[in-house]
Amino acid sequence: MALNEFEGTVMLVSHDRALLRSVCDEFWLVTRAGSSRSTATWTIYQRYLLDEGKRLREELKQAGKVAEAPAVKAEPAPMAAQRAAPSGKLKPLKQSLEKLDKSMAALQLEKAALEARLAETSSTDAIAENGKQIQHISDELAREEEKWMELSEQIEALETASA
Repeated sequence: MALNEFEGTVMLVSHDRALLRSVCDEFWLVTRAGSSRSTATWTIYQRYLLDEGKRLREELKQAGKVAEAPAVKAEPAPMAAQRAAPSGKLKPLKQSLEKLDKSMAALQLEKAALEARLAETSSTDAIAENGKQIQHISDELAREEEKWMELSEQIEALETASA
């Protein structure tokens, strides 16, 4: 809340997606080639990271260095099956993605309410309890964001396969 209310400029470097999504107005992309201001939203930035990872894997394949590439975590069988059969699978995936969007929005609201309550509380016990609840919600948001990314990848793969 303090960052959102601050009138000045803050440069924030974080891996906490929920924090970045809730407080950042703009993103700067930092790569080996340098840095550049991005007008992208957090979702567009996530998509960029996925695309960049795919591009790098393709470069490794073309260079014949597939064996040297880091091992990719094996997909659970149901996800692999969904990717393998594009017909009729897109709609349920999109519905699941919408449910995750709604769930993440609800968790964000719950977290914001707890943070507001935290700002008004002076009792150490209440602060500790609110802190635990906020951490639990943050962890749940991180898990749901991972699911969201996996579903987005599956949808993109199915759309690409059917195109």
